[in-house]
Amino acid sequence: MYASAADLVNRFDERDLADLASDSGSPAIDVSTDARVSKALQTASGRINSSLMVAGLYTAAQLAEVAGDDLEYLKDLTCSLAMVFLLRRRGTKYREQYEGLAEQTEEQLELLRSGKNLFNLDVKKTAGQPTVDGPTAVVYERLNLLPDRTKDFFPNRGSRLPIGRA
Repeated sequence: MYASAADLVNRFDERDLADLASDSGSPAIDVSTDARVSKALQTASGRINSSLMVAGLYTAAQLAEVAGDDLEYLKDLTCSLAMVFLLRRRGTKYREQYEGLAEQTEEQLELLRSGKNLFNLDVKKTAGQPTVDGPTAVVYERLNLLPDRTKDFFPNRGSRLPIGRA
């Protein structure tokens, strides 16, 4: 899990959390040990994993390395999703709060999923920088390709390779 019940209490009113997690009508539960709160946090963490691991954008190990301000952002995202799941348990009573929070959280997840926002990991900082890759002139010579055997017909190799690779 990316956030604990204490993180959830730091971000949302404990009385509201107790009310949302309680099915008995009396919010006399301990949020830090409640199974419904724990399940909401686990579900939120799983939702983040499923969103951010799309096409190998992040791995579980990379998300575990998140620290500092980025960790607080990840915790906030997890807590917001957990709150959405707790609000959803009450159906129509909290529909407006649920829809607004769900929309904001989905927007944040989409920014991370699309790569517009990134966690501060060294691997991700250089991910968008282009690199030039391809065969060297020596490798090309050893292939004995048709253009090498018919020198008068095709342009020379130096004009076919990317700049700096000849």
